[in-house]
Amino acid sequence: MRILVWNIQFFTLKRIQNATGDSFFFQVLNQAIAQANRDHIVSTVTLADPDVVVIVEPRCEQPANVAEVGELASGSGPDGLIYLYQLLHAINPNWYLVPPLKTVSKDILSQATYTEAVGFFYRGDRFDFTGPWVWPANHVATGPSVVPGVNVVAANYPVLWANLLPANTQFASQARFYDANQQEVLFTTANDRRPVLTTFCQHGVLNPITYKVFACHTTPTKYPKAASCRALGLAEALPGDREVSAVVGDFNVDIRDGKNAAFINEADLLYDFDGVFRSTDGPTTTKMVSQAEPSGYLKSASYDNIFVRYGTNTVVPAHNKAVVNRVAGSLRFPADMANALANYPLHSGALLLQRFRTYYNYGHIGNFPGTSDHLAIVADI
Repeated sequence: MRILVWNIQFFTLKRIQNATGDSFFFQVLNQAIAQANRDHIVSTVTLADPDVVVIVEPRCEQPANVAEVGELASGSGPDGLIYLYQLLHAINPNWYLVPPLKTVSKDILSQATYTEAVGFFYRGDRFDFTGPWVWPANHVATGPSVVPGVNVVAANYPVLWANLLPANTQFASQARFYDANQQEVLFTTANDRRPVLTTFCQHGVLNPITYKVFACHTTPTKYPKAASCRALGLAEALPGDREVSAVVGDFNVDIRDGKNAAFINEADLLYDFDGVFRSTDGPTTTKMVSQAEPSGYLKSASYDNIFVRYGTNTVVPAHNKAVVNRVAGSLRFPADMANALANYPLHSGALLLQRFRTYYNYGHIGNFPGTSDHLAIVADI
């Protein structure tokens, strides 16, 4: 499986479709910025040619009543995921979108009516979405998803989401986890984001391999290292026969920081994971547009990682990994800028610096008004 993971900070529909503005000038400007952002995202996915795309940090609303973790997400973040699905589906009709679930019941920081979800896109001609949970019948339209069982009746999703999946799909992701005593595992408090587990099975293959993909986005202010280790240590993350487990996302643990440098090695020792991305792979975060220069647009931090564990009767592939830097470009991912980085001198004047930061150049790659302060990561697992 080739997987692309991307924290698109505060992802909403406005990031890729925005005609708002107090005047005609700003309406046109916002449309141009949104178009540059969405072209950057879609072209990156197209060039990577992944089987699964994981979008971390879509924002979503919380209704007046208290929403449960594992319910269907709603609001501008899910609206943005649907629009991105439409863009990808227009390029290749085999793209599908797993209905996104809430990963936390309220805003961690401001306590406002905002929560968060994860977007899982997948190629249905290569993999089948298999759960691991199901969508329940005789329940409110928003769920939450439930563990399958003898007394559980599965059902199709509401029409909005059912149309983004193969017909009669009743599988669902899992956003709640429990220990051997049936106590819920928290990461690390009830108000912190949970991982989301989505399983995929090789399509059209005799005795297929199942991939268990956990999307993880720990709360940066609440012991992210401990939360990451809890995610890596979940019972579900232990692969069985012909299974591969991958815990991916933004762990908010900077492995380039000396005090956290041993984190991946610790994870390997504790949970027998292969850390596909290590501190030597380079930073995965970028500077704000207003702070970036041609000679310095990357932060030193690396929060985004892919941890993989292989079960019996599986083959460990060449990981063919990459941190996707569309500023400098690489063999697989050319620079996505109107002017190549080499055209900018290391010590540019104010005008050249302004040109570098315009949304046709770095401005649509870095965060605000661009795409994200995180770079995408991709690997074969």
